[in-house]
Amino acid sequence: MTANNNSPDSKGIRTNVKQGALLGGTICFVSGIFFMFISLWSFIVYAPLFFAAFVLSIVAMAQRRVLGGLLLLLATAIIPPCLLVTIPAKNSAQEEVTKLKKSQNPTSSLPTHDTKTIELLDQQHSKDVEEVTPLSKRQDSNDVRYEEGKDEFSTNTYHRVSLLTSDAAPATLFITVYSNATTEIQLATKNVIFPDDTTSDLSRMKLSVTYKFDNSDRTDKSFWLMNVMKYHNAWYQDDHVCFLDEAIRSDRLSIRLDKSGDVYRFNLAKAKIYLAKIKNELKK
Repeated sequence: MTANNNSPDSKGIRTNVKQGALLGGTICFVSGIFFMFISLWSFIVYAPLFFAAFVLSIVAMAQRRVLGGLLLLLATAIIPPCLLVTIPAKNSAQEEVTKLKKSQNPTSSLPTHDTKTIELLDQQHSKDVEEVTPLSKRQDSNDVRYEEGKDEFSTNTYHRVSLLTSDAAPATLFITVYSNATTEIQLATKNVIFPDDTTSDLSRMKLSVTYKFDNSDRTDKSFWLMNVMKYHNAWYQDDHVCFLDEAIRSDRLSIRLDKSGDVYRFNLAKAKIYLAKIKNELKK
């Protein structure tokens, strides 16, 4: 005598099997999302989970769980790539907010024994007092800062001028000269910036930038480089010395990000004395 395949017990078994693929796929998907939020570097864990969820979603549709399987398939194909972009952008934004707060008070992040931070000039000081005040102890205004310090990752010292915008789109331009005769010009923005394209090794991203010094007859366009997953920073790659010379001769610098159209304006008139100082350091 053969068993009756239409018995209630056999129907319950088939129903559980069909639900098992969808349930297992959902568990794999949720687990993968959990590990992504813990750390994006745990891809060796969440990547197999998403793959398993993808396969099980297809199995669920084959078992006539079409709606649930389709929703799981779409979620597996769309949500993880979106998180790969949004999670680093969110973390980077938080880092930049912290960095901007520290830049408002440089002494909070630099040790006093190896850093000379410039103090704010009192406008009511007399000329005699101002003439004897060392340059390395000055700070011209709230939108121009100068500092000297020691690089904690090497034996080099640095001289840095920080220019802050007062526009609706805030940003900071850092011009740094190191004791080993290297220079760095960095743009740090509060708004997220996206590159125009990537270089061949995919480790750096290009940002198309148009900039103009007010005392210059020409408008320059160049590609600034961004690090992967750094959506608020870009570094100038052309002749740093020429850039510094133009800055010393000018009163204002305007920078436009060609892709987004964001414009940042920096007041150079108050920074001339500090720019000249770091230029002299570069000649040593």
